[in-house]
This record gives sequence, structure tokens and C-alpha cells, in this order.
Amino acid sequence: MKSGLSVMVKGEIPMIYVINLEERTDRRAKVKKSLNSLGLSFTIIKAIDAKKLSKWKTSFNLTPPAQACWDSHVLAMQTFLKTSSSHALIFEDDVVLQRWDKVEKIILEKDHSDFDLLQFGFVNTGFIDRIHRNLVNFESIVFQLIYDLTRSQTTHSLQKRLRVSRREGMGFVLVAGDIRAGAQAYLISRALALSILQSPSTPLVPFDGLLMSLGWTSKFKVARTIRNLIPQDNSPSSIKGYF
Repeated sequence: MKSGLSVMVKGEIPMIYVINLEERTDRRAKVKKSLNSLGLSFTIIKAIDAKKLSKWKTSFNLTPPAQACWDSHVLAMQTFLKTSSSHALIFEDDVVLQRWDKVEKIILEKDHSDFDLLQFGFVNTGFIDRIHRNLVNFESIVFQLIYDLTRSQTTHSLQKRLRVSRREGMGFVLVAGDIRAGAQAYLISRALALSILQSPSTPLVPFDGLLMSLGWTSKFKVARTIRNLIPQDNSPSSIKGYF
């Protein structure tokens, strides 16, 4: 670990970076009021406007809104990496923080210094996705019970199972190795942000698709909350007409 790095520890809320289109003054005002009422420190990140992207940058694979989303999250990570902090919270400007007390409890009661990605908000993509998510949630609870029952028995065969051993530090509120569609609210480590920014390849999937793929790797420790604690509001979309 580099000297001078400010490591996020138990009991600390990291800086929040809020991605906001300059023209969306309505969302900016709403999210600032919400964050200020909660006494949270935050920085507004000026989002990339899809309508201003050059054609060459969007001709390969992603639609202009998807590319703009990628670039905006990259900008937020670049801003975060200019600090000495080990972790950051990145929000999109339509987040609803009515359940912030539950998010805060998770951050304050657990040591997340070894987490690379923790997803607090995701979207429902349909009936089948909801069924699958509930099945994964149920499986998570079962393996947490097994972990708790065998935790003191280090030689127990079940402790060697990956889905049991990875339950350490999760409890019943977090689902290990499962990230859902949506990038409106997540905690990210410096190591993961650096890895994303250093990748030379052209994005092949939307940004939340990249986050979802991290559930298949053992290089980074990722998890999501079992419930969607930071949903999105119903404000009008800025990308209407692209799809």
C-alpha cells in the first residue's frame, strides 16, 4: 500500500461523488438538498453529455448515452483518484436516499476496507430478473447460515467451499459476488478504479455491464446489498429519443 494513502476504516463514510448533467439543474438541486440534509460530504461531477460526443467515439459499439455514462463514471473515478482516499461512493444524480440510515449502518458497522465494489442500488430489469435475484438472495442466506454454523470448525469440509468461505464479513445484508444492472450507487476501491482506468480496450458493454462481470472474478472482492437501498427517482430521463 502506498505511503500516505488514507484508508477507509470502520466508522467512516467516504467522500461521495455525484454525477450530474449540467443542464439537469432540477436533479442537482434535489440531490444536493438531500445530501446536505444528511450532513454528507460530496463533490458534483459534471457528466458527459451524450449529444456532444463525437461520432467516432460512439460508432464502435455503445450508443451515445451508454458511452456518455461510461465516460462520466470514468471522470468520477479520475477525480476520486486525485485524492489520497482508499474508497469512494459514486452516485448518479437521481438517487433516492430515504434508506440512507440502512446504508450508513452497513458502512459504519462493517470494515469495508477490503471490499473493491459494494453495490447499494440496482434496477429491476423484468420479472425473470426479479425471480433470479430472489433465488440468489435465498442462496446467500443459506450459505451464511452454513458459514455461521461451521465458522469455528476450520477443518470442516463445508468451510472449504468457495460460496461458504466468501461469506466472511458479509452477514445477512450482503450478497457476495453478485452485481445487478444499475450503477446509480456504489462504493469502489482505489485498486478497482485504477484497474478500470488502466484498461486499454474499447468498452464492449455498458458501464453497469462491466460491474456485473466482476462477480465472475476472484481478483476483486465484490458484493451488493440484499435489498435495493438506493433506488432511482421518477424524474424525466435526459436520454429520451435515443432508443
